[in-house]
Amino acid sequence: MKVEAEKLNEYVNIVVNGVGKKGMNPLNTAITLLNDDNKLSLIAQTSVTTVKVYTDIDATGFTSCSIENTLFTQLLSKLSGEIELSLSEGKYLLIRGKGEYKIIAVFDYNGNIALIPDVKKLEVSEMKKLNFEELVRSIGVCKNACPEDLNVPVLYNIYYGTEGVVATNDSKLIRIPNKTDFLGRLSVANLSIITSALKGDVYYKIEDKRLIMQDSNNTLVVMAYDDSEDYPAKDVGTAEMVKPFELEYEQVMEVIEKGKLFISPFDRNIMLVSIGKEGITLESKDIGFIEEVKFSSPTEADELKDLQINLLDLYSILTSCVNGPIKMSCTQDGPLYVSQGDYTGLISLYE
Repeated sequence: MKVEAEKLNEYVNIVVNGVGKKGMNPLNTAITLLNDDNKLSLIAQTSVTTVKVYTDIDATGFTSCSIENTLFTQLLSKLSGEIELSLSEGKYLLIRGKGEYKIIAVFDYNGNIALIPDVKKLEVSEMKKLNFEELVRSIGVCKNACPEDLNVPVLYNIYYGTEGVVATNDSKLIRIPNKTDFLGRLSVANLSIITSALKGDVYYKIEDKRLIMQDSNNTLVVMAYDDSEDYPAKDVGTAEMVKPFELEYEQVMEVIEKGKLFISPFDRNIMLVSIGKEGITLESKDIGFIEEVKFSSPTEADELKDLQINLLDLYSILTSCVNGPIKMSCTQDGPLYVSQGDYTGLISLYE
């Protein structure tokens, strides 16, 4: 099989970047070069996800095999021009170009060449079209507002429902409108696969405990999926704010930026937040920090004293806000609501 190295490298990067390069199962660190009706297809997988790319590369006479993806990608990145690939001695992928290289194939326990199980694309007429640009945007908003805790690596889901998109992680939750045309949930573990592998027009279907996504560039992503309708967080955040008051985004961020100078992302120091008519006070007994910033003009806020809230939680929730008024609301039992336009964030209070 002959192909331009640069062209093959482009296809390989789609599948490898999507699934990563780590795994306990040898096939989870491999890439399968599949002779798919005399055309080359590339397949990679994690324990629950498979990514397949259909190409127009002529694979007539090529014997399908799997090889370790790190070695293959490193080698391809150094090659240029036309190369020839073939299975040599029944156990090596032989690559001929300006030089000659051999990469040993992956074998199963019976001594046979192992192949990642194939997946087949669906007819577009069987699927629903996604607003993929909006999906990528919503994923970015959710990951910024609810980042993974570096101290407590908890995987979370993003829920796409008719009432909006909800993401929750540890002590925070956000809700934004759902403009994606997708209904279901996405695991944070699969977000990099979706955004790295898929491009252009994207379609999806949920069937047989699988989420199937494919794009107009002939890339197919198949994920294990819990298709139950029990979304624990789908209705959270729809309640009315109690006695909301307005603050200027710039005023709040001014205080937060000063507080961030004393806290690293690896700390879980709690900032005591007091918000009143005249300004905001942040205090941390852990590091002996106290800061009071007066507002340029009085607010209509009732006194909210000694709300125990993590500074970095408030910062991450505000990352999706912009200059201008933001609304806040809180009861003694919490949570703290932060709202601007159609964006709502919630932060749990520490007892």
